[in-house]
Amino acid sequence: MAIEKLFLPFQEYECQGKMIYDSDEIDDVTFTVKQMQNGEIIGTMKISSTAFSTVYNLFRSGKSFQLSGIDGSGSRIDVNHCFLTSIRTSTDSILSAEFNAFETILNPERLKDNPKNKLVILFALLNVDETFKVNVDTRLGKLYFHPIKGYKDILPVIKTLGVSGITTVAKLLIETPDTSLTFKKILSDAIDVIEGILWITRLADGCYHNWCSVSIFEKMKDQEKYERVLYEMKRPKIKPPRYRRLTNPAHSHIFIRSAYAGYLRREKELNELYDFNIALEWYLEANIASVLESKYLMLCTCLELLVDRYQTKSGTEFILDQTTFKNLYSILVATARECMEKSEIESDRRKEIYMKLKGLNRRSFRSGIESLLNHLKVKYDDLFDDIGVIVRIRNKITHSGTYDNADELFDAFNRLYMLLARIFLSILNYEHDYFDWVKREWVNLRDSRTN
Repeated sequence: MAIEKLFLPFQEYECQGKMIYDSDEIDDVTFTVKQMQNGEIIGTMKISSTAFSTVYNLFRSGKSFQLSGIDGSGSRIDVNHCFLTSIRTSTDSILSAEFNAFETILNPERLKDNPKNKLVILFALLNVDETFKVNVDTRLGKLYFHPIKGYKDILPVIKTLGVSGITTVAKLLIETPDTSLTFKKILSDAIDVIEGILWITRLADGCYHNWCSVSIFEKMKDQEKYERVLYEMKRPKIKPPRYRRLTNPAHSHIFIRSAYAGYLRREKELNELYDFNIALEWYLEANIASVLESKYLMLCTCLELLVDRYQTKSGTEFILDQTTFKNLYSILVATARECMEKSEIESDRRKEIYMKLKGLNRRSFRSGIESLLNHLKVKYDDLFDDIGVIVRIRNKITHSGTYDNADELFDAFNRLYMLLARIFLSILNYEHDYFDWVKREWVNLRDSRTN
């Protein structure tokens, strides 16, 4: 059954080796390490009970340690950043323990080697919804998405229970790798590529995806076979999977290819101009939250971050230039001081007024929203008759902690969600269809833009 598969290991290794902590180590350690379907890395180990005091001190202090050993095939495995979760002794002078880990590497000694032939790099991806023939050009080579076997049974369980699971494998082909680079550098570059693509798939699904393992295979000389050079498992950041898709399986290859083309080689630019990745994570968090007021405030945080970064970079955050406002501020302070002294207002209250006056030159949130939308040519009059309603609803929730009309708030949330989707797609220069959750139909982004 699919539900049972989600609670079984994805990979598992048994090793004989040593435990390394601080600047010391303990030999003759038997350990098992496995990665579960949700990406978590857990394990067990057995060690002589003479090491009880050392292991207990690690357990009590919460200090990390490392395990290094050889598996049944003779391959070296390093398990890094381990933390004990339980310990127990038995009558046979053996100490047993359980642990969590953040990283496991198979064949770590190969990290310093250089490639000699064609490479295939495979990433196991969590929570990616159904796709169809997705392939994108990256700076390293062509990347393909392949749903895992049985994914159609697994996805409904993920969505119903809200638990994470591996649904897709991303395959990156590097036809002619740079032989001057080490596998460590190639691995780092490949991770940068997949993490960039995952920002696009997250936008497509309205759900937080991540990768949890990566394998590097190299084509063997004069053969069609491939040798596994490296395998790394990492404990990913996991969020409850909630979906609000802007695409569907048949359209997924168009959406992801087009949106990623607007992201590729612009990562630094997008984060400097808009804090794109952080803003998108707030957008996703809003879909995860269960309280409607919280969902709305998270969208507002996303929008405010986009507005603030745009205004800062474009130099439009202030109404007047600094010299003009400085002159005006001195006049305002002098006038305010004279008025308040005549009214015998205490000095601490006067200081509060002076501090408030300093903020007069900053544009309002509403003005900033309009400025960003105009800059990106994003249409909004079909979503909001008055863009100021976004701010008014936010302020009411902020000051009262709730909103008395749930239907009205949900409608505002839905509209703000779609406005932000248009903003992200416009930033990416996307030019195709997407699903509009307000209109409940497919819309071309050109129809959501102004001239």
